[in-house]
Order: sequence, then C-alpha cells, then structure tokens
Amino acid sequence: MNQLDRLTAIEEVKRLKASYCRYLDTKDWKHLAACFTEDGVFDHGGEQGAVQGRTEIVAFLSAQVGDVQLVHHALMPEIEITAADSATAIWGLEDRLLWPDGRRSLHAYGHYHESYEKVDGQWKISLSQVSQLRVDTAVMSSSDWKMPGSD
Repeated sequence: MNQLDRLTAIEEVKRLKASYCRYLDTKDWKHLAACFTEDGVFDHGGEQGAVQGRTEIVAFLSAQVGDVQLVHHALMPEIEITAADSATAIWGLEDRLLWPDGRRSLHAYGHYHESYEKVDGQWKISLSQVSQLRVDTAVMSSSDWKMPGSD
C-alpha cells in the first residue's frame, strides 16, 4: 500500500467515525447500522457484555438511549492501516447523556478501541470496545432543576 492510499484510508476511517457519532447522537438508526459490518461487535463495557450483529447493535443502542439526549465526541485518533482492507484505531472518547426528565445526566471519558474492515469499497466498524476512565453522574433534586427560560 503506498502512502497516498494509506492516508486516504485513514481519512475514510475518520469520516466513518464522525458519521457514527452523528448518527448515534441524532438517533439515525438506519445509517448507524450501515456503519457496522454485518457481524460487527459492540462492547460498551456494561453488565450485558458485547452485542454482535449490526441489527442487534442498533436494537441494543436504541433501547438504551432512545429517549436520552446524547453528545459523543471521538477525538485524537491513533489509526493504523493494517492491510488494504483492515485497520485498527484508538479514539479518545467524551460523551454526555441527559435523560428526558432533565434531572439525570452522565458525563464519561475514555477510549474507543476499534477494528475496521473495508467491505464493498466502504470502511465499516467490525469491533467497537469502550473503556471508560471516568464517569460523572448527576441527579438534581426538584428544587435544583429549572427548564431553560423559566427564570
């Protein structure tokens, strides 16, 4: 693989990850599914363990965060192109979640450890594992909680 092909592949993997974050935050489940290989694996480190299969991944994520406001940032990628059709990466991760009642929130920091495959000319996530370094949660009492503009 020449240098131009390697750099192009790195940019395509970056674009895939950016799309993944946007589709997750906007709950665009159809396009999110297309980010994964058919037999992709997602493991966010929770009690339920890894989920395998793009349909199962999207069903899991939509059930977990379907009504939660999300913001995900994948930062500072360390991408290695291992072959013309495979790559690995570690991304810095910061995400924020706000539950619909506005009283519960979560702010997490960590890393995505991922593997990618090029399928029919498109990069896809074949493995996504999340390792969390820190998780801050907040629960506000009703006296602390105000809707924006309610002053």
